[in-house]
Amino acid sequence: MTLSTAYWPAIKYTPTECVNPVPGHIYWNPKTDKKACKEWYKSNTVYLETYYERMNYQALTESEAYAFLALVSDTGGQVGLWLGMSVISGKF
Repeated sequence: MTLSTAYWPAIKYTPTECVNPVPGHIYWNPKTDKKACKEWYKSNTVYLETYYERMNYQALTESEAYAFLALVSDTGGQVGLWLGMSVISGKF
């Protein structure tokens, strides 16, 4: 996780509501100027952006490397191979 901070609103940024004030909003006062509007924004608002570092994920699962059934099958195959060869060669 990464965190980054900056001043809000930025020094050179003027919120749209401060440029074109709309009567009736909480920050609107006909006797104040843009600086007062920006001060209201500075003390009453927050600008938050959330980004995901990666959009993929990795799922890890564990499983046995050599299953018991494979062990029995391989052992039976080896026994059959070696017994078959000894029967064919005639050595008992």
